[in-house]
Amino acid sequence: MPVSVVLLLVVVPVAVAYGLYFAEGPRVRRMMRKAPLRRIADWPEGQLGRIAGTIADGPALEAPLTGRRCVYYLVTVDERRRSGKRSHWSELAREERCVPFAVLDGSGRALVDPAQAQVLSGTDARSRSGTFDDPDPREAAFLARHREDGKSFFGFNQKLRYAEAVLEIGERVAVVGMPLREPDPDAVAQVSGYRDGPPTRVRVGPGPAGGPFVTDHPGTVDAP
Repeated sequence: MPVSVVLLLVVVPVAVAYGLYFAEGPRVRRMMRKAPLRRIADWPEGQLGRIAGTIADGPALEAPLTGRRCVYYLVTVDERRRSGKRSHWSELAREERCVPFAVLDGSGRALVDPAQAQVLSGTDARSRSGTFDDPDPREAAFLARHREDGKSFFGFNQKLRYAEAVLEIGERVAVVGMPLREPDPDAVAQVSGYRDGPPTRVRVGPGPAGGPFVTDHPGTVDAP
């Protein structure tokens, strides 16, 4: 076998593996798994940590394609385009929204504002539409919101693929950052003999690497 072919067979897989290893998503999840796991109630202020718990019920969004109640969603629509004899997928529309939410771990609750966070949520809903398959009502509504109708210049259905990633109410997630203690307006102060001070709650802020970081990836959520 020629040396050039051998080098190609060795270098290409290594380059691909290197790219996957250092890609943003995997890199952040590795960083999150290395952060020490903390109980919310015992999390010292100003110390980097990772909490794992469920998203508490509260103000929620409705995921555009599935209608699920969630605190975060990312929806993308790609269009199949042709260039000569070749074709490729090109992004047609993208929408990302979030609302603040609380995470419960059995010892307490921590508040997270995903508008200030980096969210890594796996795509768990996919669908397609095309020539003989019209967009369903939710897909059509999403396209219309982005001033698209799913039709080609000649009036035929475009070949589209849809992807939706969400953080659902009740879903288990991991959050990495630093805790900030603040007065809890929803708690009732307890007085026993003498006042211990107002109750506090945790708000997760950024750590040395930025963030806070949020993911529903099982390997990070369930890591010891």
